[in-house]
Amino acid sequence: MLMHQKPNTPVMVYLDQNKWIELGRAYHQRPDGVRFATTLKKVQSAVKQKTARFPFSSIHVLETMKMGDQSRRQRLAQVIAEFSEGWTIAQQAKVSPIEFNMSVPKAFNKPLLITKPFVFGRGIEFAFGEPARAQIFIDLLDNASEAMRELGIQALALLLSSPVESLRKPNIDQYNAEMNSIADQADQIRKLVRNHGKDRRHRAFTARNVYDFLRSRPRELITLLTPMGLSIDEFFNLLGQDGLKKLFEDMPTTDIMMNLRIQRNDQFEKAISANDLNDLSFLAVAIPYCDIVVTENLWVDLAKRKGFDQKYNTILLSDLAELANYI
Repeated sequence: MLMHQKPNTPVMVYLDQNKWIELGRAYHQRPDGVRFATTLKKVQSAVKQKTARFPFSSIHVLETMKMGDQSRRQRLAQVIAEFSEGWTIAQQAKVSPIEFNMSVPKAFNKPLLITKPFVFGRGIEFAFGEPARAQIFIDLLDNASEAMRELGIQALALLLSSPVESLRKPNIDQYNAEMNSIADQADQIRKLVRNHGKDRRHRAFTARNVYDFLRSRPRELITLLTPMGLSIDEFFNLLGQDGLKKLFEDMPTTDIMMNLRIQRNDQFEKAISANDLNDLSFLAVAIPYCDIVVTENLWVDLAKRKGFDQKYNTILLSDLAELANYI
């Protein structure tokens, strides 16, 4: 299995957007945040003692930017900035290709040139897979001076709160339109195959995902196979259907994405939404590489049904209040 050795040091904790909001309610002493007060104290202590980190993702940035009320954005941005200390988690699009580069040699019992993907980093740029351009903010966050550290937190909170409306709204409108279109297409395809048997639907979905993944990186596959003395035809013939399936199951982000998506697709009573796709894209990274994941009950239930909590040695929680027992 291709993954980080766990537990991480410090412990890595992934909170989905709603859990950050709940933590923010406790932080800002709202009545509906009272039940999370103990968790808040534990989070504050863990951050101060450097025993846990709370990375945010590009989806957290976009979801925060989507809030139309600027004061709400600022309050949530303050919480994310303070407790993340600028730590972020990479997008699946950056992690999966590295897992692929590890999984292919492993499938043919060849030495691995890469031993693990680079999943955690610092700054908003890392979250979006871009080169760092504002290292000074990270330097401030790590400064021994409390005043300098606070300045870094406020600078990060300002970036997260996206105060310039003329920049925020057009970008968010475009993002919403694109994600809603993708979700609508996914829901339409799902409805077209609804009357087919479950096993047939699942096999077709898996095959399509494997095909799309390989189709987008033919040069990468050739580069991996050439030193092994293999052609693309030999790659498929030697692996066969079962071997190809095993190869992708050995890629944690793909394993989780495909299996959770398949289970979600079977819930025909509920339309696929953009939020579903956003959640899946980061749970695929968070579940195998973080130690604790706190997310919606739906995803915790589906992930546990597949045994992902045991397979990837990850604590999966749906109640933020329970987090106090684990950090």
